[in-house]
Amino acid sequence: MHLSGAIEKPGATTNGVIYHVNDFEKTKQRETGYAATRVPAGKIEMLDGAGPWDPAKVVYIFISNPADISKTGEPTAAIPMVQSYVDICINGCLEIEAQYSSAGGFVQEFIRTATGWNAYWVNDRIYPRRPFIYVPSASKIDQALQKGDVLKYVQLHDLG
Repeated sequence: MHLSGAIEKPGATTNGVIYHVNDFEKTKQRETGYAATRVPAGKIEMLDGAGPWDPAKVVYIFISNPADISKTGEPTAAIPMVQSYVDICINGCLEIEAQYSSAGGFVQEFIRTATGWNAYWVNDRIYPRRPFIYVPSASKIDQALQKGDVLKYVQLHDLG
């Protein structure tokens, strides 16, 4: 996983969640800046011990279009990482850890394996000084980032 979105990199892995989508065409329209890319069944490892993925079940990952990320592949002043995106990713990891006992460490693995942590990071939370109003798990997210030692890269700047 890359902080400007998922990018394809030979030999790299990413944690994710597989879920059913009722209207795939609408999902593709909503995910502007990304290309739906089929994931071969042999590349999927179920962390819940469910065994090999059934090749008859098609899985897609949304890969960032190169034109929609910075030329360096890292957040920049013009295309910064935004806290709302980090919140979505880490909140999802927190939910997985809470739901599956075998997923301990899922949050920290995401933080450790995601690339692009740098100073180009803006706090676009609706109420940055009271984030819990719209991001109930904001304190858990911030604690996970602190534990993952990525906040050393940034001094969050509120937008506006």
